[in-house]
Amino acid sequence: MKPWVEDKLGLNLDSETLQCTSLTFWGDLSSHQYRFYGVVSSTISVELGGVAVEFKQIGLGLSIGQTISVNIEADFQFGNSSFTGSFISQGGDYNVYARWVAPTGSDSGIPIDQFVEGLASDLGIAKDIPSSLSTLELTYIVFSYNSSSKNFSFSCTTTLKIDSSELDLQLALNLTDNQGQYEKSFSGVLTVAGQQFDVVFDKTNASSLLIANYHNKDGASINLQSLAAEVSTELGSIVPEGMTITLNDALIARLSDASTTASTLLGANLGAGLDLTNLPLVGKYFPNNQKVQCNIQPLFATAAFT
Repeated sequence: MKPWVEDKLGLNLDSETLQCTSLTFWGDLSSHQYRFYGVVSSTISVELGGVAVEFKQIGLGLSIGQTISVNIEADFQFGNSSFTGSFISQGGDYNVYARWVAPTGSDSGIPIDQFVEGLASDLGIAKDIPSSLSTLELTYIVFSYNSSSKNFSFSCTTTLKIDSSELDLQLALNLTDNQGQYEKSFSGVLTVAGQQFDVVFDKTNASSLLIANYHNKDGASINLQSLAAEVSTELGSIVPEGMTITLNDALIARLSDASTTASTLLGANLGAGLDLTNLPLVGKYFPNNQKVQCNIQPLFATAAFT
C-alpha cells in the first residue's frame, strides 16, 4: 500500500499501510470509475514549500478512473499555527487550502510578528515587517499553496490602528518562490467610511510607508470631512465640514519612523460638483445650491510629509 500511495498519489505515509477507521466505496464497472472515502488514522506527510507537513485527523477521498484525483481534509501544524485545510490533487500537481481562526471567546488573535516568525522558521524567509503593521493581531487566516509554482498566498483579517482610529484591513501576504528562495510582499484592502482602499506597504532602513488608493467607480457623493475623521481625528479636524462632494479618487499615506512623529496625509481628486454654500466663511454669500464646475485636488496632512 505504501509504494502505491506514494507513487500514484504523491503522498508520504508514516507506516507501510493506510489505516482507515471507516471506508465507503462506490464503483461503476462499465466506465471503470471508482470512488473511495475513508477516515484515516495514519499520518500523511505533504510537502509545502520544501517542508514536510504532517496531516492528521484525515478524511481521504479518492476518485479513480482515467486519472486519479485525491481530496484530503485534515488538521496540520504549519509555522507556529494550527490549520484545518484541504489537499486537492489531480494528475500529480496539487493545491492546499487552509484556514486558522482565533479561538471562540478570545479577545485577541495571533500577533503578526509571531506569525511571520513561524513562517521564517519553516521557510527561511526574512522576519522583518513594515513598522505600520508591527502591532497587528490576525484574527482569521486563510492560505493557498500550489505545488507547481511553490507560491503561498495568505489572506488575513485584522484591524489597522492609525492614531486613535481602528480600521478594518484585509491583509495579503504573498510568498513567491524565486529559485528556492521566497520573496515576501504585503498588500491589502482597507475599509474607510464604507469605502475600500487598495493598500501597499513599503519599508526602508529609516522609515515605513503605507499608501492606500481609492477609486470611486459608482460616482457616489462622499463627505470628505467624515472620511478624513475616520482615518485620523487630527486629520479630520483639518478638513472643513460640509464638504460633501463627488470624489473621483483619493489617496491616504502614512509615513512613520523611529525618530519623528508619524504623519498622515489625505489627497483627493474632486469631481465636477462642489456646493459652495457649504464652504466656511464665504458660503453664505452664494445662492442656495450654487455649485462650481472645477477640478480640485486638495491635500491635507497632520505634519510635514517628505
